[in-house]
Amino acid sequence: MQKNKKMNKNCLLSLCFLLPVHIAMAQSFAINTDGSTASASAILDVKSNIKGVLVPRMSKAERMSIASPATGLLVFQNAPDSAGFYYYDGSQWGWMATINGNADTLAWKRNGNAATNPASHFIGTTDNKVLNFRVNNIKSGLIDNTSYNSALGYSGFANNTTGTHNTAIGFQSMMSNTSGNYNTSIGAFSFSVNTTGIRNTAIGTSALYFNNANDNTAVGYEALNQSASVAAKNNTAVGANAARQNSTGTANTVVGDSSGYLSTGASYNVLIGKNAGRDNLGSWTTLIGIDAGQKNTSNGSVFIGSAAGMKNTSGGGNTFVGDNAGREVTTSSNNSFVGTYAGQLNSSGSFNSFLGSYAGYNNTSAANNTFMGSFSGYFNTLGADNSFFGRAAGYSNSTGAGNTFMGSNAGNLNSTGADNSFFGKSAGVANTTGYNNVFVGSQAGLSNNSGNSNTAIGYKAMEDNTTGTNNTFTGLNAGNNNITGSYNSMYGDNAGASIRLSNSNTLFGTGAMGFSCDTAAYNAAFGTYAAAFFSKGEKNVFMGYNTVNSLKIGNENTVVGFQASVGDTADLNVAVGSFAGGNGDENVFVGHDAGKHNNLGTMSGSTYVGSWAGFFKRANYSLLLGYSSSVLNEGYSNASAIGAFSRVDTSNAMVLGSVGVNVGIGMTKPYQSRLTVSANSSASGFTLGIFGQNQSGISLQQNNPTIGYNQYRDISTGYTSRYMGNGYAWVNYMDQVTGNMYWNSIPSGSVNAATGAETNRLTISSTGSVGLGVIPSGTGQLQFQNTLDNRKVVLWETANTAFDFYGFGINSGLLRYQIPGSGNIHAFYAGTSNIFNLFGTGNATLLGILTQLSDERLKERIAPIDNTLDKLGKVHAYSYYWKDKERDPGQQIGLLAQEVNEVYPQLVKKDNAGMMSVNYSGFVPLLIKGMQEQQQEIAELKKQIQELSAAIKK
Repeated sequence: MQKNKKMNKNCLLSLCFLLPVHIAMAQSFAINTDGSTASASAILDVKSNIKGVLVPRMSKAERMSIASPATGLLVFQNAPDSAGFYYYDGSQWGWMATINGNADTLAWKRNGNAATNPASHFIGTTDNKVLNFRVNNIKSGLIDNTSYNSALGYSGFANNTTGTHNTAIGFQSMMSNTSGNYNTSIGAFSFSVNTTGIRNTAIGTSALYFNNANDNTAVGYEALNQSASVAAKNNTAVGANAARQNSTGTANTVVGDSSGYLSTGASYNVLIGKNAGRDNLGSWTTLIGIDAGQKNTSNGSVFIGSAAGMKNTSGGGNTFVGDNAGREVTTSSNNSFVGTYAGQLNSSGSFNSFLGSYAGYNNTSAANNTFMGSFSGYFNTLGADNSFFGRAAGYSNSTGAGNTFMGSNAGNLNSTGADNSFFGKSAGVANTTGYNNVFVGSQAGLSNNSGNSNTAIGYKAMEDNTTGTNNTFTGLNAGNNNITGSYNSMYGDNAGASIRLSNSNTLFGTGAMGFSCDTAAYNAAFGTYAAAFFSKGEKNVFMGYNTVNSLKIGNENTVVGFQASVGDTADLNVAVGSFAGGNGDENVFVGHDAGKHNNLGTMSGSTYVGSWAGFFKRANYSLLLGYSSSVLNEGYSNASAIGAFSRVDTSNAMVLGSVGVNVGIGMTKPYQSRLTVSANSSASGFTLGIFGQNQSGISLQQNNPTIGYNQYRDISTGYTSRYMGNGYAWVNYMDQVTGNMYWNSIPSGSVNAATGAETNRLTISSTGSVGLGVIPSGTGQLQFQNTLDNRKVVLWETANTAFDFYGFGINSGLLRYQIPGSGNIHAFYAGTSNIFNLFGTGNATLLGILTQLSDERLKERIAPIDNTLDKLGKVHAYSYYWKDKERDPGQQIGLLAQEVNEVYPQLVKKDNAGMMSVNYSGFVPLLIKGMQEQQQEIAELKKQIQELSAAIKK
């Protein structure tokens, strides 16, 4: 450093020698080349026209490192930036600008800057002071790092006193704010009148202009312009004039040009889209889409989509989603329309749900409808309580009510038909006026137009039906050709598929009466291909696989069994058993192959029972009973054979047993006669023998008693015999002394039969009284032994004359059965307890529980019961009084047997007079099954409701 100073001194000294020097009297010093004197005002006057003064040159770092610079010290900074002259003013270095002001390369210039460094270059202050901006000396902006306020715009934020954390940009933006905090306003006149409101955001000319509330957000020209009340808070408005007139409404979200424009006091709304809810006065509404809910004044509505709910005024609780959905609704409430033009023309209909493009498009005033699928319920105007699911489901329905259609085009043409349920693609598509129908399956009930009360389940089930009523078809193609037939029940693929004009048939099984039948009535066919090719007839019952596979025309036949049959044309036959049956009328075939070979010919009025019975030959009006029983030749009449392998060889004859067979009754080994009736199984001392020998008729034997002409004439040899011979008025009489019995005429007085050791087993008195085990006395016509042991039948009168007592199977003298003197009560006892009373009115009481045998081991052909709800609905409960005044005179409650017989004939019985009775206990399993089916339907509906609710929420 000392070396540099020395060099500088040397340079200055050399300069003095080289230049002319003039020292003025005023102690001024001049250095020049022209010899002029120094200026009186300068201590040093340097002048040259070819050279200048060169001051010290250094970098910025070197300048800043000068220790204690003297005031006025001048240097030239040449690096690293801001090159130029710097002078020290006593406290800091000052930059000496060049003639064009560009000496400092970091200065912000009016004509722009270059080579700026964002890391170190800035506009502003370097101390902790507010940065203010003014225009025409009017506050036009500030940056305050202590109050965290920022403003930019003429007169903007001009009156703030204590407000903090505010940002105002624009002409008179937030002009009146004094103490409001955390506000942001961007745009001319935005937030202009606010004084104390906090946490507001206004973006756009005049947005939130009159606001004094809190927590509002307005974006767009005059958005939330009139929110002057402090109550008008928590609002969000985006779009020109969005919620412009809102003055007191709170918690609204409004997006779109003029959306919510006239909403003055409405609150808790979401309005999105141009003119969405423009005139809305309702609260808790959601309106999304251009013109959505434009006229709405009600509360709680949801409109999403252009023009959705556009004309709604006072209708509340509505949900419209989709272009023009619910556009014409004015006053109706609680509707849900989802889809383009869904429910567009609805005006006053309430509680409707439409989902899908054009769903319920023409609905005007109908209520309680649910349409899901494009064009579903399209033409519905007045029909109420309908549910349509699927594209164009219920498309043409106008006034039909209470319908449920599910599937593409299901119930498409239905107009006025009511209370129908169609499930499946094009199910019931042609139905127009039919009611109370249930179609389940693609194209089920496809052609039905006016048929009522039909049930079709399965692909193309009842496909061609037009006007038929009260049919039930279940299975692929079941009854699909039926046109006008009514009261049919068909279950199984192709069951009754070919039937067109038939009534009151019941078919169960694949192909049952399915391929050739055209007109038939009152028939029942159960089993795969049962009566598959039957064409015409009535009142037949067919049961079993491929039964009556050849029968074409027949009436009142009952055929049960694998391939059992009765020929091509037959009436009034019964065939039971595999391959059983034959040609003809009024025949009965029971057993495997019974009458089968008879298909080669015809017969009438015959009964064949047993496997292979009547297999080989035919006969009319004959009875063949037993395995392989038969007739010798065909054409016999009134020929009967009973027994295994029995055979009759002529007409008008009956054969009992096969050739050489003895017949025994009461024994296991008959002998000595073709018919033997014995008192014991060994047939020793048989009781009855029919010999048919010379001079023999019937032998009644216990030690050889006989009946018949000259029977056992050899008794004179000394055998103890009791017999009746050829005397027609003779009676066997036993001498009580010898024990012998003789034939004689009836003597006078009383006669004892079997006296001696068998004394008094049977006594007939001379007065006509009969005693069993006792000699009759008194006036009783029939009397029994009056001992207590082994008493079997007792009829006696006690001292209590009010009752007559009758006992059966009585021991020890205990009462079992009693009839009082009046005869109007039958009482049954166990010990001394009265356990059962049967009254003359027909009523009865039972002490204990009445049960019925129901063990599975006792049953066969067990099958579940289905579809009980529909049938139970046809049975009604009634109150009534008995016409017979001897019966219980009080009011009764029950069913009508004739009505039950129509749906459950198996629960109805008839007596000989045709009077009907009902098995009430048989309804218990039906009611259980009905409750199970109903519970299943409830579960399915709950599932559908949950799925619909989930879909709507999405």
